[in-house]
Amino acid sequence: MTDVESPLELASEIYRPFDAAEVKRLRNFVGDVEGLRESALFSNPTNTVRISGEVNRPIKQELDFAGDEAIHAVVGRFRQLYNRPEPTSYASILKLLGRHVHERESPLQREALDAIKELRKWEGEARDVKGGVEINVNGETMTGPILIDLFLHGHYLHKGNAKSDALDVFPLRAMLLSEFIRAMTVLMQVYWVGRNVVAQILETPSLLPKAVPVG
Repeated sequence: MTDVESPLELASEIYRPFDAAEVKRLRNFVGDVEGLRESALFSNPTNTVRISGEVNRPIKQELDFAGDEAIHAVVGRFRQLYNRPEPTSYASILKLLGRHVHERESPLQREALDAIKELRKWEGEARDVKGGVEINVNGETMTGPILIDLFLHGHYLHKGNAKSDALDVFPLRAMLLSEFIRAMTVLMQVYWVGRNVVAQILETPSLLPKAVPVG
């Protein structure tokens, strides 16, 4: 056997072939990850928050990052990868890969299923990773999933709701925004590895539908 780090690198030996609709899902997933990786927010990330203040003076907040428009440019695609029920989410794509491994008996089947399980576990850990700064609001720690939910559905994708109100009352908004960006950046590292796994499939002709002759 070829000396490889993961059985997922041996795509032709572990998966049953994918149909046209499945290949389209895989290509869309890869395209979304690559598009995000090339965006201003993730291609050269800067995310530094500075907070200063003086006695009897308002606290000053400064966040050095790519800018609000850069976040607006990525949140739609990011949500497609993050929201597990979406057909091209990281979780849905791994489920698809696992099914194709399960339906193809091979000497590497068990190893490949275990490798996919580890990728799933890694995303779960990345979602729950502790922030650079622990922020507590009304007794609740602002974890990555909470911040992502608040900013996606209370500011960038939707506004004027209870989640918007929760953001508005927090005094150190720059710190919250910094941790939101950090949470997305950590997950993008996971999604990029998923992109590499899927790329192995798309580069393996025996796993793709044969082209239909024209004429």
